[in-house]
Amino acid sequence: MRVEEAGVSAVPASALAHVPVEFGEAELEAWSMVSQTPSGPLRHLRPVVQLSETPAYWARPSVPLGYHRPEWPARGAA
Repeated sequence: MRVEEAGVSAVPASALAHVPVEFGEAELEAWSMVSQTPSGPLRHLRPVVQLSETPAYWARPSVPLGYHRPEWPARGAA
C-alpha cells in the first residue's frame, strides 16, 4: 500500500498537482552522474546539495556483495 493510499502524507495532494508522475530522459540525465566502481561504471542520481568549494563524492562506492570483509573499518578511514 502506498503512503498516499493510507491517507498519510507530509505534503498535501493539492500541492503536488503540478508534479509529473514521471520525469523525462533529459531531466534524469541532468540530475545523474557516473561513478567508477569495482563492478564498472554506475549511473546514479547526483547528490542533492552542490557545494561551491567542496565537490560531493562517495568515499566508498557501491561494490558487489561480499566484496569487503565483514569488519568495522578503522576510525577515520575513507
